[in-house]
Amino acid sequence: MWFLTHEGIDRYNGKQYTHYSLTANGKLLNFFPNLNTLQTDTAGVVWEIGKTGHLFRYNSLQDKFELVCDFASKDKSNSGLPLTASFLDSKDNNILLCTKNKQYLFDIDTHELIQLESPIKEEITYIAKSTNNQYFLASSHKIYCAKLNHGRLETIKHPELDNFHIVNYIYFHPETQMLVIGTLLDGIYLYNIHSRQLIDVHNGLQDINVNSIIASKENENEVLIATNGAGVYKLNLGTYELTNFLNADHNHSNKMNGNIINDIYIDDDQKLWMAVYPIGITVYSEKYPGYKWIQHSYDNPNSLIDNQVNYILEDSEGDIWYATNNGVCCYRPSTKQWTNLLSTYQHDTPNQNHVFISICESRPGIILVGGYMSGMYKIDKKNMTTQYFIPQTLNDDTIKPDKYIRCIYKDWDNLIWAGGYYNLKSYDMDTKEMHCYKMDFPITYITNKDAHNLWIGTINGLYQFNKVNQELKAVNLDSELGCINTIYQSKKNITFIGTHGSGIWIYNNYTEKVTNYHVNNSALISNNIHCILSTLEDDLIISTEKGLTRFKTKEKIFSNWTKEQGLMSTSFNQAAGVHTRDKKFIFGCGDGAIELADTVTLPHQFKSKMVFDNFRLLYQKVMPGEKGSPLKKEIDDTRHIILNYDQNIFSLDVSSINYDNPSNIVYSWKLEGFYDEWTSLTNNNRIRYTNIGPGKYKLRVRAILMDDHHLLEERSLFITVTPPWWATFWAGILYLIIFILVGVIVLRYLWLRKDRNNSKEKIRFFINTAHDIRTPLTLIKAPLGEILKNENLSEQGRININLAIQNTDNLSELASNLINFEKEELYTSTVYVSRYELNNYIKNYLEQFNLYARKRQINIIFETNFESQEVWLDRNKMDSIIRNLMTNALKYTCQGGNVTVQTQKNKSHWFITITDTGIGIPANEQKKMFKSLFRGNNAINLQITGSGIGMLLTYKLIKSHAGKISMSSIENVGTTFKLAFPIKSRKYNYRIFKKADVIDPLPVIEGNPEELVKEIKNKPVKTHAASILIVEDNMELRTFLLHTLSEDYHVSDVGNGQEALDFIKERQPDLILSDVMMPIMNGNKMCNILKSNIETSHIPIILLTALNDKESIIKGLQTKADKYIVKPFDMEVLKANITNVLANREIMKKRFSQFKFNADEVSDDPTVSLEQEFLLKATDIIKSSINKEMNVENLCDAMNMSRSSLYNKIKALTNDSPSDFIRKVRMNEASILLKSKRYTVSEVSDMMGFSDPKYFTDTFKKYYGVPPSTYMKQN
Repeated sequence: MWFLTHEGIDRYNGKQYTHYSLTANGKLLNFFPNLNTLQTDTAGVVWEIGKTGHLFRYNSLQDKFELVCDFASKDKSNSGLPLTASFLDSKDNNILLCTKNKQYLFDIDTHELIQLESPIKEEITYIAKSTNNQYFLASSHKIYCAKLNHGRLETIKHPELDNFHIVNYIYFHPETQMLVIGTLLDGIYLYNIHSRQLIDVHNGLQDINVNSIIASKENENEVLIATNGAGVYKLNLGTYELTNFLNADHNHSNKMNGNIINDIYIDDDQKLWMAVYPIGITVYSEKYPGYKWIQHSYDNPNSLIDNQVNYILEDSEGDIWYATNNGVCCYRPSTKQWTNLLSTYQHDTPNQNHVFISICESRPGIILVGGYMSGMYKIDKKNMTTQYFIPQTLNDDTIKPDKYIRCIYKDWDNLIWAGGYYNLKSYDMDTKEMHCYKMDFPITYITNKDAHNLWIGTINGLYQFNKVNQELKAVNLDSELGCINTIYQSKKNITFIGTHGSGIWIYNNYTEKVTNYHVNNSALISNNIHCILSTLEDDLIISTEKGLTRFKTKEKIFSNWTKEQGLMSTSFNQAAGVHTRDKKFIFGCGDGAIELADTVTLPHQFKSKMVFDNFRLLYQKVMPGEKGSPLKKEIDDTRHIILNYDQNIFSLDVSSINYDNPSNIVYSWKLEGFYDEWTSLTNNNRIRYTNIGPGKYKLRVRAILMDDHHLLEERSLFITVTPPWWATFWAGILYLIIFILVGVIVLRYLWLRKDRNNSKEKIRFFINTAHDIRTPLTLIKAPLGEILKNENLSEQGRININLAIQNTDNLSELASNLINFEKEELYTSTVYVSRYELNNYIKNYLEQFNLYARKRQINIIFETNFESQEVWLDRNKMDSIIRNLMTNALKYTCQGGNVTVQTQKNKSHWFITITDTGIGIPANEQKKMFKSLFRGNNAINLQITGSGIGMLLTYKLIKSHAGKISMSSIENVGTTFKLAFPIKSRKYNYRIFKKADVIDPLPVIEGNPEELVKEIKNKPVKTHAASILIVEDNMELRTFLLHTLSEDYHVSDVGNGQEALDFIKERQPDLILSDVMMPIMNGNKMCNILKSNIETSHIPIILLTALNDKESIIKGLQTKADKYIVKPFDMEVLKANITNVLANREIMKKRFSQFKFNADEVSDDPTVSLEQEFLLKATDIIKSSINKEMNVENLCDAMNMSRSSLYNKIKALTNDSPSDFIRKVRMNEASILLKSKRYTVSEVSDMMGFSDPKYFTDTFKKYYGVPPSTYMKQN
């Protein structure tokens, strides 16, 4: 419902109001006192057409009224209130607007405003339209009929409409084709537009202004007329009968409350909505029963004495008694007369208390009433006299007088029972016998259960009183009932108990079954049940503090009647109700009493329309069209919402437009796909969900009537929460691809790791093989070296020996290539290039192949097309490339063949072409040329030896050198390889890479190694020659070293590192010469152990190894070895290194023996610093005990060393015995003290621990050559 007020527009959904202010040009519009009109177009859009010339249209997307036309600004000639009349033609979607002398047409769709050509020059005040597209325009005295034709109003003459006395309203009724005309002075006229008959309605509201006319929905021939002061009238257009329909009744609060009706409207549920000035909105409905509201009328003695009705009784004569807060009233329906007793006006009470809460007829014509007093009044109805008496006449001091008498009841035995604050009393009116029973709690209600028992209601539960044995016992209904307000015992022996706070309890007296209804499990509107009355159909009418409820005992359905349904007074009082013999219910309340027929029925079918509103995202209301809003239309018109993944917190309000029972409608909903259970019923109309995951959902909402849980309506809304891009289907495909790729990479990595481990095993094998190859190479090359050195050879002999030595070196390099080949499989080789002149490099390298070529009678031809070209190349890699290609060319070329090497160049590249006239490569196998271990079938058939490694290694080396290789071959004709390399490349490292020095190999001796060893060890050696321990697992090489070094040194030998450690424990050599790769314990580990032990750290160690790569050399030096020599090596160089190491040791001994060291000058050499640290420690220990007795045993204990170990260590470092070292330290300290000249010789002798100064003098002279006294003078 939309209501237009002076301050704007209000929208009402049955529960809540929403206000819309209207603004124009930034100013808030106020329409007082001139109300405008609200109209709807064919699309159902609400328009507000103001007399000030402002046209507003409701924008449902933005939930606001928008100004679409400012008529005054478009037509400056009109001032003040420019519009005198307006009419919205919903059929043509136009709005006809009238001013004082002009007419305009506003197009709703285009918002175009045009002035119509019209012969009408009067001020039009009202407009109506007939079904034949004719407009009726009323001025104050005349009504024009006109047709709209292309922007022009063409009038049609109707002479009957030319003369009226002030027309104040016109309305066209389409069913009867009647034009209803309201005039101020002449009343109502009817005009038939077909017969052109004008009919004057008699008694037709003369001198009464008509505000609105609408068609009745009950009778198609009737219209309702809202007047300005006469209420609402009905006019029958067939009989012309005009009757008053609704008129103000100021004597009854539940009747019409005003006569100034500004506007009326009939909804689809036949409710009549009226704008009553100045009251507001009044709704009239015939859906609910009428009732009589009995109230006190001021200064009217023939009325209810007081509006607070506490109890109601119908006596034996059918008269109605009312107990109020101001006395007692008796109403005689036969005479419609009221008699008031015991009030403040009658002065007929012995005390000032006039509040009465209980009534009982003890016998016909005798009425007992009780209130807030200890006694009761007896009223004689015949003469309306009162008498106060106290039933407890026994004068028992133990009986407390009651504060009030809440209930007076006559049982089936005609005994009067009175329930008070402290006592339950019975009174026999005939015998005057009275009994009193003490109660634990105040009594609230008394009624019969059966012939022998009474129900006693208290403020704290239900009791049963046995009249025979006079026993009172509490009734336990499995729950605390609390305060009992009323009890109704049905004829079927079912007890209905109304409580305060816990609803209604139903107790079956036979089965003792208990049922409880309350607001949380039924449609009961209140848990405070005040009165229960029975209808003729065994249903119950229940009064509560919030209204009336009809309970259908068979269907177990509650139907409610509250203020929302027109029951004006709803706060009823406890036990205040009666079902009269003339078939009426009367209920007492705080505003009098309500009387209604006992046939009253309450409707349970209601029309309802569910509306979605107030959609919120992340707790912020969003409107259609806003940035980031998922709404394209308003939420109530939306069937599907698509939300982003970060819009997963949303809410919306649901309302059910029901004007009968808005408070009795509850809601339940579920979001299918999220949680498929319906929520519990609630009157909270806000649906809220948080943290909804991506997916498709269906929100189902139900509106349910609480009376019988009847489903009024169900609506659904589809909601899709889109996943983030990383959780979409395509992202899943991407993840799958990534997962597969990761899996492939992992598998590849695992395979490579396995392959790497296998390759490492291969590397170890090749390293061992290279070691095994290099060692015999040493023995192969040794005799050649000895021959070349000692024998007189011819020139050709020297050439042949040098050639053999050179090829031995090549074989050693090939062994290195085996290792490099395996590394090539695992790592990318780094290219270190140096500058070379290309032709000179090629020519010099080819010379090593000349002798072999001559033996095979093969011609090596070198050709070039330039004189000189400097290139950058890695010599090691390029040597290996050319050697492999030349070796293959020579190997597979027959005698008499040619091998041609040709060099070429251009601006950026240089080329090498190697062509042979050999056996060639089969065409079907040429693609496998650079595969691992490839050999042609023709080469295998010819039984030419080869492994197939060379070409693969060559291919990899060329690639790592940023080069390319191409091949052409014809079987039995020859093969050509063409290599291309850049003159410069980003892949190159432009610096000279130095290889580890490769020393020429040692000569080899002949004979049985074991016999030679014995012979060498027995060979006489120089007396003071140093001792050398040779550690080598190869017997031949060990024998050769023993033989060669025995001439100059004492030599000993062992086969591995562990044997060397065992040997050193017994006897320490002056130097250790050790291989690296050995069984049981290798040389590196042995070196680490010896150098880490203070007892052996001074022994110099030279490591011999076949490992010539940089990593192996660094690893060897990190073991603190003194020298690291790569096999094969030159014996002279080895001897020179041994001599240098021993000489350095002698220098160190001399330095240490002269005490030329201190803690401030520790050497950076790790092999020296450890020894220096040892001597410093020993010296400090001696100095600390220099004036005491210090011997070798004390020094051994202080150093934690054995005597032999200490002797060997000090002897090796200083060439002194430990005792000599101790004396030397003392003498050195003595010389320092003597130089200071602060002490005498005797004092210094005593300070040095000498007991005899003469012995000190002799010892000092022995070391320094002069006595101490002379030494002091000279220094």
